[in-house]
Amino acid sequence: MNVGFCRVTCVIGVACRGHPLIRPLPTATMKEREGGGEPFEVRVRAATGELILSGYRKEGEARSPFVHGYLSGNCQLSHPGDGLSSDASGEFVTSWMEDQALVAVRDHMGCRPLYCAESGGISAFCTDLAPLSELRMNPHPLPQGAVLRLSPDGVAISLPRPIHRTLPFEGTLDEAAEKVWELLLRSLEDRRRNAGTVAVSFSGGLDSSLLATALAKLYKVVLVSVFARGSKDAQSTSDAADSLGLELISFEVGGDEVREALNSLGGKAPFLSVMDRSLAAGFFLASTKAAELGIRTLVAGQGADEIFAGYHRYLEPHSEGLDLIERLRRELPHLESGLRRDECAIAYGGCDASFPYSDRRLAEFSFSLPHSFLISGRVRKVVLRRLARKVGLPSKIADAEKKAFQYSSGIYRLVGPGP
Repeated sequence: MNVGFCRVTCVIGVACRGHPLIRPLPTATMKEREGGGEPFEVRVRAATGELILSGYRKEGEARSPFVHGYLSGNCQLSHPGDGLSSDASGEFVTSWMEDQALVAVRDHMGCRPLYCAESGGISAFCTDLAPLSELRMNPHPLPQGAVLRLSPDGVAISLPRPIHRTLPFEGTLDEAAEKVWELLLRSLEDRRRNAGTVAVSFSGGLDSSLLATALAKLYKVVLVSVFARGSKDAQSTSDAADSLGLELISFEVGGDEVREALNSLGGKAPFLSVMDRSLAAGFFLASTKAAELGIRTLVAGQGADEIFAGYHRYLEPHSEGLDLIERLRRELPHLESGLRRDECAIAYGGCDASFPYSDRRLAEFSFSLPHSFLISGRVRKVVLRRLARKVGLPSKIADAEKKAFQYSSGIYRLVGPGP
């Protein structure tokens, strides 16, 4: 059962029914973790079998021996069937021993993956797909906000509470933009690293420019751009970085680098479509380049389009007649699979991933806004564009059309149609 894999951090929990597990679990990490801490393995003999939790223990943590990511607020579960409290924020999977069970909890938006599998008297969870797959189990992802209890007697899962519409926001567009800025800064604080420098996956567009501007209040920021020769990003990222006054590290890549990236990610996650492979390759390469510079965190703008109506499809009427807010609310769970893909690619590239837009409070606030604060005429993400102007971004960024990274970087055409 010796499984080799390399990512920034990982935790695995196993429950064995009736017999002990003799060989060791896969190592929790192959790299030095940000913030220190020591690898650990805890074994507990339960009434009907054995429980094992392997991971990385942060100093001073008692009840939660492992937090994969960043957890702010209260994650206390008062009763076995409890779901995740709305007080818990950040991007995390946290796990601990509780009585004769292992407990694992995934954050509200799914910024950190959590997989579960059962086979031959063994139940297991892991924050990475590869170890369970290499153990010849058949892992499946748990939904965002899920609470998992693993014991020798089996698996129990508490499903998440959906994000509901809140009371309608009655302020002006300027006031809404100010509130979004406040919540974005709060999201960054909940994900705060012990790092002097963070990298931003940078396309020169609205979302990544806003993120970089906000992050610059907390850290030294380096913009990282990866693109193919002749792509739109080759020039636009340089112009946008000059406007922001931030350092840009850009890398031109070709087909060989993209194929090597995808080979490195082979078997780590199901990258099936050309779009999935393009995004995964791009984030892996950006993460690799940032890690080579000694940077440990790569921040990306995933979630902004899903929460603030950035996609072109939101301009068209819904086939079932749903209004915009209800459509956003119902489609938000689909964001989770993209976050799993991108977190995996970034982690295997050598950096810790962060997705500050993918925050429950930002989603709840967006769902309280009038339709016109999200879409006005043919203009999408209206409130983010107003915020961009309020924080001093130039109009060429604030008013820029959405640029899908896989196309604007040119990586999509390098990936091609093959698996």
